[in-house]
Amino acid sequence: MFAKVTQSIRAKFALAFGVLMVLSVATGAFSILKLNEVSAIGRKLEKEIAAVSTLGDLSRTSQTLSTLSFLEHYATGDQRAGFAHESSAARSDFSKSWSQYTAMVSGDEEGKLASDLRKAWQHFLAVQEEVVDLDRAGLNAEAGQVLMSDLNDEREAFYGAVRKVQTYRQTKAQSAAAQAARVNSSARVWIMIAMGSLTAFCVLVGWTLTVSISGPILRMTNVMLRLANHDTNITVPDTGRKDEIGGMAGALNVFKDKLRETEDLRASQAALEKDMERQRRAEIARLAQDFEDAIGNIVKAVSTSAADLQSSAQTLSAAAEETSAQSAAVESGAKLAADNVRSVAAAIEELSASARQVGQQVSRSGDITGAAVDQAMRTRTVIDTLSQDAAEVESVVDLINAIAQQTNLLALNATIEAARAGEAGKGFAVVASEVKGLASQTAKSTSTIGVSIEKMQASTSQAVDEIGNIERTIAEVNDIASSITEAVSQQELTTAEISRNVHEVSRTTVEVTRNINGVTMAAQESSEGALRVLNAAQLLAQQSDRLKGEVDNFLNRVRAA
Repeated sequence: MFAKVTQSIRAKFALAFGVLMVLSVATGAFSILKLNEVSAIGRKLEKEIAAVSTLGDLSRTSQTLSTLSFLEHYATGDQRAGFAHESSAARSDFSKSWSQYTAMVSGDEEGKLASDLRKAWQHFLAVQEEVVDLDRAGLNAEAGQVLMSDLNDEREAFYGAVRKVQTYRQTKAQSAAAQAARVNSSARVWIMIAMGSLTAFCVLVGWTLTVSISGPILRMTNVMLRLANHDTNITVPDTGRKDEIGGMAGALNVFKDKLRETEDLRASQAALEKDMERQRRAEIARLAQDFEDAIGNIVKAVSTSAADLQSSAQTLSAAAEETSAQSAAVESGAKLAADNVRSVAAAIEELSASARQVGQQVSRSGDITGAAVDQAMRTRTVIDTLSQDAAEVESVVDLINAIAQQTNLLALNATIEAARAGEAGKGFAVVASEVKGLASQTAKSTSTIGVSIEKMQASTSQAVDEIGNIERTIAEVNDIASSITEAVSQQELTTAEISRNVHEVSRTTVEVTRNINGVTMAAQESSEGALRVLNAAQLLAQQSDRLKGEVDNFLNRVRAA
């Protein structure tokens, strides 16, 4: 029934992708090989660049040391010591850079150049040390001559040695860059050839698969669409193929035969359904009659709900009677509460008299407190004055600091001018004049500080006196507080009487509250009964309407079915 698969499409795909994978792996391996070559050349080039950079550091260090030698020679005192310290640090930096460079030296030619560079540096250091020794011995003229002649010559010799090594390293770097360019160009050509081959192979494989697979699949699709439209008078193509396409064609043949059998079964099923429809209508008529009989039971349920409504109405009547009795008790309690309130009013009058006495004492206390506030305000004014004086002192101090900074700068300029001597000596007189002027400003500022401090002391003394006045005022306030205490005692007696009467009112109020609660409960019970009656009536109406509608709809559907 089915064609046997002996030539699998999967095998064709596997072969095509296998060849494609081999070509891809070969291309990738070649690319990696060329990348490794370029990487090796790159590392070599990085080494050359690092060496050139280190040589640049050596050159810059020598320039720094040469500059520091000039500065140290012309400086004096602490400045010379500072320049000497910087020179020592520069020599240390050179030693570190030299150690890094010697680790990069390769070949006899570069070894000789490095040896010459080392000798030039040692000669430069020897001359620099000679200048330092002459300065320390006080032979400034001889030191200046060595500085301007021998040190310059040795510095130029060192620069020449550095340039030779840099030229050697730059030549090697250019050679490495050229080699990298050649390798890169060769790799690009071979990779383009490999990519072209892969593209041609992919096009060939795609065309072959389209011809051998896509066409037959389209034909199978057309056959499936006709079978879906119940067209069984069709011939299935490609049934003689030995691959998966042939297997699909055989399966479609089987499907076509099964579809014919299904059409025959469908005709038999239609006749059977007509007979079942007649039986169904007879059964529906019987069920409709049974349903009409059941309606009588529902009417009985409605009568029961009416009885519940009558019971709820009786409950409402009893609750109303209870509410009337509780209201009478509330009225009696209210009268007793009114009598007690009158007693409370008399006690409150006595309390008011005591309150007036307390008010008089408090008024006097307020006057004295006002005096204390005035004293405090005057004290605040004095303290504000003191604060302003302090601010003035701060501004004067800032001025002195600014003058001191300017004096330091001018002193530094004077030192530099002195070191240079010669024509620059004229500038020293100008600087000295500026320093003198600044010293005069400093003296004036110091005098201003003294005046400000005296003002601050006077303000502080006055503040102390005012604070003493405030203390005396507070003592008078304490005396008034004693009088207020006696008045408060009288108020306490009156308050006790009020408390007793209020207690009686409270007891009566409790009784009133209890009766009111009974009234509230009875009212709630009446409300609940009324709510139940209303709900029952509404529910009966809704159920009756719903029942009638449902019965009518159901019977209509049954009869129409």
